[in-house]
Amino acid sequence: MKIRTLTPVVAGSLLDRLINTSHQVIMNGPSYRPNKRPKGPTDKPGTSSNG
Repeated sequence: MKIRTLTPVVAGSLLDRLINTSHQVIMNGPSYRPNKRPKGPTDKPGTSSNG
């Protein structure tokens, strides 16, 4: 088994193949993540960490 090191040329070609064969999905609407995020001990009532 031959192990190759990841060179900038190989990394560039891998990214090129990945990007050129991928599909772009645009999703509108609110994120479900804030609702699924567990409340931590540092969260204070009445504050929001949405940025």
